[in-house]
Amino acid sequence: MKKRRFKLLPGSVLYLILLIYSLILTQLLRNAVSGALFLFVLILPVISLIHCLIGRSAIQIYVESEKSRAEKNEPLNYEIRVSNSSILAYPFVEAVVSEPSDNAVKCTKKRLVLSFVPFGSFTVKSTVKFKYRGYYEIGVESLYISDLFRLFAVRADKDNYAPVSVYPRKMTIVGERPRSLTDSPSPSLRHDVTSDNQELTGIREYVPGDPIRDVHWKLSSKTQDLMVKQYSSVEDRHVYVLCDMARSYRPPEKRGLSDEYDRLKKYVDSESEKEKGRRLRRAINEQSEDARAFVENEIDKKPLTSDEKRDARAVKRFDAKYRKYIRSGMSEKEAETVKSIDELISASSKRKREKKIFDVSLSEKAEEPAASGASETESDLKRILELAEIPDVTDAGDRAFGGRVKESELDEYDEFCLDAVVERTLAEVLSELKGGCTCTVAWYDDRSESGIYSSTMAGSYGYDEIYQKLATASPVSHDRYVANLTSVISESVNVTVKIVTSNTDPESAALIGAVPSRFGGASTGCSVEVITYSDNTKFEDPALRAVYNAGVALEFGRRGIASSSLEESIGAEGTPTFVTAD
Repeated sequence: MKKRRFKLLPGSVLYLILLIYSLILTQLLRNAVSGALFLFVLILPVISLIHCLIGRSAIQIYVESEKSRAEKNEPLNYEIRVSNSSILAYPFVEAVVSEPSDNAVKCTKKRLVLSFVPFGSFTVKSTVKFKYRGYYEIGVESLYISDLFRLFAVRADKDNYAPVSVYPRKMTIVGERPRSLTDSPSPSLRHDVTSDNQELTGIREYVPGDPIRDVHWKLSSKTQDLMVKQYSSVEDRHVYVLCDMARSYRPPEKRGLSDEYDRLKKYVDSESEKEKGRRLRRAINEQSEDARAFVENEIDKKPLTSDEKRDARAVKRFDAKYRKYIRSGMSEKEAETVKSIDELISASSKRKREKKIFDVSLSEKAEEPAASGASETESDLKRILELAEIPDVTDAGDRAFGGRVKESELDEYDEFCLDAVVERTLAEVLSELKGGCTCTVAWYDDRSESGIYSSTMAGSYGYDEIYQKLATASPVSHDRYVANLTSVISESVNVTVKIVTSNTDPESAALIGAVPSRFGGASTGCSVEVITYSDNTKFEDPALRAVYNAGVALEFGRRGIASSSLEESIGAEGTPTFVTAD
């Protein structure tokens, strides 16, 4: 939205009334006093505008930060000072200030209402500990200066900031790391893998993507399982580390009652010839007949109450709709099923008291009590889904995506995950460089012309530059999948890839699982390792998230991908380190 440089205030309405009043008074009195009053009112906006324009240059902004670079959780002092350098007073000034949020996750815009006497000033001093790495701007974006009569306000763009780069921790990986396919060396030249340029290192089970020429047929016939020959190159090892800077994917929102009802009706129509559809119709019809019989018995026993009369009218209305369905060409069974669903859902949605006729009838049919806090309508809908043997849509969606992040954690969840991913990426790069490998690190970065930043390092040279770049990299949209960063890999064989990510949603996991096949599988020397990060305590159901992560790891293993995670620990010297957790 475009910001306005000039905006009218409520005082402008009063000014317009005063202008009309002075004009009428001048015409009625026709004397010098009335004329002077009209002239003053007429030039008042000009005087106010000049007053505001002087304030645009007279009010100065000073922003100071103790340092421009800090590590996360390190105390940082900053000061914002707004001062009036003129002899004029400015009692109505609004300052749009960028300050760290209460949880120190990011800088947010705040509006401060200020008042200045001649040569007065206003100062904000504070200390902040940023929780996550990133680039932060502390300062004043703009001022809205109003005149003394509150006729209008003039915007003055200041854009005076103290930039602060918050860097992640430099952590190392300690302890023995489990050997995996990633430990095979990778050459820097592009060539085909044959038995001439590689030496046989062992025999292993077949992994999808392995070429047929490497199958050990003789041994396979004995073991009844496909076995392939594994080769290893003698050339220098080149490792690609791909850092996932994408925001986390959110599962679809929970669907409302009308969506569930529409889906159920479509299901009934589409499954009319199947056993599930017949079971649903039979169960609902039984409930509908029992409810109607109960209403008729109650009518015979005593005078009808207002609620009973309304329910009786509902029964007649549903019968009329049934006849309308028949006239429209719908079969009797289909019409009866749709009408029964209408009766069941309408009755449950209109209950307002515990003891009502339809409530008693339906509750007698219920096999399980409704969950605490759940509405009666939701309980009935779940009952219908159970009768049709359809899994609960919301639960099924949660299972497919590994659950939902807690509402209280949503505001900072992306920053939390990206911070963890960046620190683990830097630790992986440092570990590979210390091992004497050539390392290429890549991630999506909008600061790069191509949208992807990549750098190749041999030894520790260049690590500091990568450290600074990753520290201030901004998150990107979720649809920029880390698996697609394999486009930076020039080799076609003996490719070693490490992917650091916190996104293991179904689509991201599927794309990662397909990476080995892009380079011919493990038999061509391709090896992929995924370093995942997930704090299960951030989810509504930690147990569900743990089960989901275990399932993803098993699927990666089935595709020949090693999966591990790095957990924080305290080293011998009291410094934080990473240890490998399978």
